[in-house]
Amino acid sequence: MTSRTDTYGVLCIIGMSLANVKKGQLDRAQKQVDKAIRIMDSEPGLMMIDFPNHLRIYGTIAEIFCALGAYPTARRYVKEAIQDALDKHSLYLLDYLYFVLGQIEVQRENDQKALQHFHVAQTLAQIRKHPLILTQANAQIQKLA
Repeated sequence: MTSRTDTYGVLCIIGMSLANVKKGQLDRAQKQVDKAIRIMDSEPGLMMIDFPNHLRIYGTIAEIFCALGAYPTARRYVKEAIQDALDKHSLYLLDYLYFVLGQIEVQRENDQKALQHFHVAQTLAQIRKHPLILTQANAQIQKLA
């Protein structure tokens, strides 16, 4: 039986993977994100136990895969999280998820799509009163405009 504890374990592994991305230890980051995905795949329904963490995990996995250059995989995870949020009529983390999607498009050198996603992130950040995403989205929009 799965529990919230399992979700927190996956969050910890994802957090370590992201830390290794930031340290430039991409091989370790890859191994850790793969481990987290194996756990998620082996526990059907795990991610829906704790919906907010589900969105955080998928968004962070997308960030990690973007940093690893696996853009299609990154897009798949962030788009799935966005769709899950929309299906539940939730604004929770949508600004962050659209910002990640914009970052992926920047890496893919698709500036027009990136700009669209950053504008959505900006609008949602204003609605959600999320100053960090708002500042980051504004900076990206200025850079691409």
